[in-house]
Amino acid sequence: MGNPPPMPLPPLQPPDPQELVASLLAMTAMAQGQPSPTGQPPRYILGPQGEVLEMRTPQTVTERLQAQQLLGIGMTENPAGRKASGQAPPKQESVSDGGGGSREVVRESRK
Repeated sequence: MGNPPPMPLPPLQPPDPQELVASLLAMTAMAQGQPSPTGQPPRYILGPQGEVLEMRTPQTVTERLQAQQLLGIGMTENPAGRKASGQAPPKQESVSDGGGGSREVVRESRK
């Protein structure tokens, strides 16, 4: 258990412009293989779409669930019972009942 590690998330409050500039300078230096000018990792980074993200510990339930998923420790499949194939939609078929008649059945996977 415990808290998940800091990860890039949307900021809870608008970032301070001076701190944002310092973080961008640190990111640039680190991308060039140089140490961060402040000696600490950047607090703010740019996301894939250019949005500003804050390196922080997840606070809300949704953020914690996202962190679990990223870390691969989220909910798992129940090992008990028959495994769901989910490869094809169910099909309705007619099956002979042995007495000359037939009945309808639903097949969820291949025979």
